[in-house]
Formats: sequence, C-alpha cells, structure tokens
Amino acid sequence: MNNSSSSSAMRSADNSNNDSPPVTQSSAGFFIRRFIAGREIDINLSDIVFNVAATREIEKIYLDADGFALMEQAGAAMARELISLYPSRDTPMAIFAGNGNNGGDGYIVARELLKSGYSRVLVLQAVPQKPGIAAVRARESYLSLGGRAEPQEGTDLNPDQIPAIMTELSHGTSRTPVIVDALTGIGFLKSRPGDPVFEKIAAAVREINRMGCPVISLDVPSLLNANTGMPLIPGLAVRASHTLTVFTMKPGLLLGQAGDYAGRVITVLNDLPDFAYHVRMLQAREKLFALNYHDLGRFLPVRARSAHKGDAGRILLVGGSLGMEGALITAGRAALRTGAGLIRAVFSGGVRSALNALSPEIMTGFPENIPKDLAWCDAAVAGPGLGRSARSGGIFREIYGKARKLLVDADGLYWLLRLSENPALMPRSRPETLILTPHVGEAALLTGKTTAQVLADPLETAREISRKYGAITVLKSAATLVSDGKFTVIISTGSRGMASGGMGDLLSGVIGALLAGGMDPFQAAVLGVAVHGEAGCLSEETDGALGMAAGDLLPFIRRLINGRAGVQEKPKEK
Repeated sequence: MNNSSSSSAMRSADNSNNDSPPVTQSSAGFFIRRFIAGREIDINLSDIVFNVAATREIEKIYLDADGFALMEQAGAAMARELISLYPSRDTPMAIFAGNGNNGGDGYIVARELLKSGYSRVLVLQAVPQKPGIAAVRARESYLSLGGRAEPQEGTDLNPDQIPAIMTELSHGTSRTPVIVDALTGIGFLKSRPGDPVFEKIAAAVREINRMGCPVISLDVPSLLNANTGMPLIPGLAVRASHTLTVFTMKPGLLLGQAGDYAGRVITVLNDLPDFAYHVRMLQAREKLFALNYHDLGRFLPVRARSAHKGDAGRILLVGGSLGMEGALITAGRAALRTGAGLIRAVFSGGVRSALNALSPEIMTGFPENIPKDLAWCDAAVAGPGLGRSARSGGIFREIYGKARKLLVDADGLYWLLRLSENPALMPRSRPETLILTPHVGEAALLTGKTTAQVLADPLETAREISRKYGAITVLKSAATLVSDGKFTVIISTGSRGMASGGMGDLLSGVIGALLAGGMDPFQAAVLGVAVHGEAGCLSEETDGALGMAAGDLLPFIRRLINGRAGVQEKPKEK
C-alpha cells in the first residue's frame, strides 16, 4: 500500500481555512488486516474491544424472549472462573446484587456456587429488584435451592449492618471472605448522584472497598464507566482484584482509571455459536482493538545481514532549547536503542555538549542547516524541549513545511495549533506522514476541550485530533490510544512508575526511529507505544516503580525491539 501522499493531497494556505487536511495515509486498515490474518481467530478474541452500545448489539443476537437463558449462560461461565480462583468450598462468598440484570448474573453465580458445594454463600440485595426482568427468575432459581439472601424481599439493605453480616458469614472458618460485585455492570451510565437508587448503590460500594476482601466484579466494576474507565463519582468505584467481563473487553476496562479498579480482566461467554463471526462482522464497523507487545512479535523490525547504517534509518530530532536539553537527549538515546542507523539532533537554543559526552554516537547539528537535514533524513521528530520562543516557532514552521515524515510532540504541538489558527502562516505543503503524540493536557489544547472532557471521552478525542490535523494520533495516558480517525488501538501496557518526566520524549524517539527505518506509520506508532509500555513494566519488575527514570527503560527497549521480552539479568546501562 502506498504511504506517500499525491500532489492533490498537499494542502495550501489558500484553502486550509476551508478544508480539513487530508488524513495521513497510514495504512491503518492494512496493518489491522495483517494482524488479524496472522493470528488464529480463536474464541478468546482478546484483541476486540466493544463499547456498551456494541455489546448490546451482540446481546440482541443471543437473547431469547426474556433474556434468562443468556443470563444463565453468563452467570455459569462467571461461576466457573470464580471457582477456579477460589476452589475451597469453605470460602465465604458474599454476592452484592443490584436491581438490574447484573444483579441477576450475581444470583446465577450464587446458585452455581451452591450447586458446586460451597457452604457459605449469601446474596446481599443492595436495592430492591426491578419487577418483570430476567433477574427476578434468577433470584427465584437461587432461593429454590435454599439460598440465603439479605434483607427480606422488598426491603432495603442497611449499609451499617454489612460488617456484622460478613462477620456472621465467616464465623467458624479462617478463610478470607470473597465479595462478588454484581451491583451495576454496564447498565448504570445514566444514573447520577442524588438519585435514591444511586445513593444506596454508592453506600454499598463504599462498604465493599472498606472491607479489604478480594473482590470479583461481574462485567465491569460497579460505578466505573464502561466506556471511559472513569468513576461516575470521582474516586468511588468498586476496587476489584478481578473482573469477569462478558463477550469482549470494554473500553472502560482499559482506559482512564481502569487500572486502579478493574484488576485482572478475564473475558467469559465468548464461545457461543458463531460468536467469532458475529464479533468480527460488528468489529468491521467499530474498528477498535486492544493490543500489547506480546501480540506484535511478527511486526518487530528485522535487519538484513548486509545492511549498513544508511539502510537502518536516518532520523532528525529538533528541540532542546536552553534549559530543556534533556528532552532532546532522551529522544535521541531512545532512537539509538530502537535501532536508528544515523541520528542527528539539532538544539534550538540549548547546549549540545551534554549529548556529545553522553552519546557520542549521535550527531549534532545547527538550526540554520535544518533544510539540508530534512532532505537528508528519512523521518523527523520536532518538539521535545523545543520551547515557545518566536525563534522556535519559526523553526517548527520550516520543519512542518518541508519534512516528508514528521512526528510532533511537546512544544511542537503548541506550534502546530498556532499554525492551524493562522492560515496565513501555514506552509503551502504539509508532511506526507504526520504523527502527533499529545498527552491529555496537550490533547485538550489541540481540541479546545478541558482535560476533564478529554478524559470523559478519550476515544472520540483521539479520533477528532486525527481528523482535524490529518494525522495519526497517539493520545498518551495510563492507557495509550493510537488512532487515524477510523481505526483505533488501545495499548494499556505500562507501569505506574512511568509517571515521571521524559517518558514522552523517550516515546517520540522510539516511534521516530521505527518510522525512519521504513515501518508503516500506524504500525510504527502501535509498536512503539507497546515497546515503550512493556519496557516500563520490565523496569518496574526489576527495580520497582518509585524512582523510575526515562533512562532506566533504554536497555529494556533494546531488548524488546529484538524480541527478547523476559527480564533476565539486571541491565547495566543507566
């Protein structure tokens, strides 16, 4: 597939205020098709992500008259996973049920536990059930086996009584109670604080979190938005050790603050008749995937034995104003460890000597030679430490108008916004390939949103940036999104230790090196994010999360780009 833009795709200043820029020809669809074709389409389908609306469409395919048969299948599948996690039949099991069908799933789980010989099973009905839904039948099927439920039907559970109920359930055993969260699932998005049912659910969630027991959430942790991964009340959602989600992954189990709430996610009920076919057909429309480093082994770069440094990619890095030299140095070292053959770093105003001493393999250049350097390089990175002086703005404008393949990060994103707001300054041509790597705050800047609005819908924000600027967008957060406006990949691999300065500069160097090496732009963005995140995980595994610095990831990046994923000896390079 051709990655270069035709002359008709080039934008001029005369019409840039009327027409959106052409979307970068990233071959995103081609990459995704290659990914799917290269792996066995098994019943796990772990690369598929469906939001609430798409999940409802899958539900409709398999629903019977009242939905009870599907509920039984889901509950039974969840119970099997729960039994595998806690096989002792003496384990106290407390199922917190809501008033909807997620509560019905909880009753089926409780019923299956009883049938499997668990002797300490109790359902706590947080709010009275809605009448006339499948969950009512689920409750009846549980009670018919002698199952216990608190409180009595038609009455409310008093949150103050929960500790005493849990103590009574555990009396006579030394085993820690396990809580099953079946309060809300995916169907609670329209409820808001102040509603009586919401407040009762919220009180139950507070008690669940306060008890400190292992928690298994059914489908999605209660009060966590299944589409965004943000709690419906800031700071309040069930903190699960495991989440047993139905059909496919949900965006809210990967995005936002999901890492603090969802625990380990296990997908169930993905073995229904013709399930893979229906999911793939719907996914052709949704175009949302979840990938990680271990999915992408066959996409790692391979260097020919006869290659020389010119074949391995020539990359130009521009940034490093006075006081921010470290940003450009970090990006350059990342490009070096990712495999770039030749690297030239141009400091917009900072001191070059630190880079010369630290990494003599990296060449340094001068701003006045940027036009020549752009003709020399295979890809450019503009922004790490670039600064916001008028001189920096002029440098960025020149790069944007002459680079063929360009990654824009940090202050480069600020200058891109300024150019887009002033068509008279916009160069007559634009890069054939453009990758933007904003964090949440920079995404807000590019779209005119608040950071809260970005976090409320990161998927649409990433797509919006791609459409607005004709780019592949890498929206960085706890989980990172890569989107070309149509296809979107979520990469949730990463370490909490990566919340430190320089990690974004490191990522720019990794992706830039892959791009310079000739890799398809969308593939370079996805693989770069996956390698970067996995390197953070390996660094945490080796030395811990606190105190992690961007430079600590460099030896792991080199190892991962060569397909050596495991932690072996402690890396020596710092």
